[in-house]
Amino acid sequence: SRAREQAMPWWAADLGGQLIVGQTGPETRHLDVDLAHPLHRTVPLVSIRLGTGSLATSGGAERDLVVAGERVGHIIDPNTGRPVSARASVTVWHPSALVADILSTALYVLGPTKGIAWAERRGLAVCFLLPKPQDDHAVAVLASGAFKSRFGASSTPHAIAGRGAHPSR
Repeated sequence: SRAREQAMPWWAADLGGQLIVGQTGPETRHLDVDLAHPLHRTVPLVSIRLGTGSLATSGGAERDLVVAGERVGHIIDPNTGRPVSARASVTVWHPSALVADILSTALYVLGPTKGIAWAERRGLAVCFLLPKPQDDHAVAVLASGAFKSRFGASSTPHAIAGRGAHPSR
């Protein structure tokens, strides 16, 4: 809202695991964003163009711990009271940064099967990145219809591009 008050035509903020972009001017701009491998954070997997709204990612790559050789998640499942230690990440786009953040955590707890079904029923833009058990470097991309519609029809790594996005100046 402050950006609108100050008539900032385009702005972006990195909230740590979450990005938010806003535009108030007539010119369309975007922020190129890479979704990282859920286990190898320096490896980009999916590239998208964020024009407006917020992308929030939940996963365990940065905050989970390994205790006695076992991964202990930092996100708690409220149904069990136990940490979630999924070998995955989930990214959610929503116009509201708060809603994107809440949904990414909730969907991470639900897991990819229940999470993608829940998101599809509600028309949410969601993308799970799932390392394959036999090869940590191979990753399955599970994107909702709304995510594919917003960021491109393909759900293969490095192939999701922004719908209607224009190159940054």
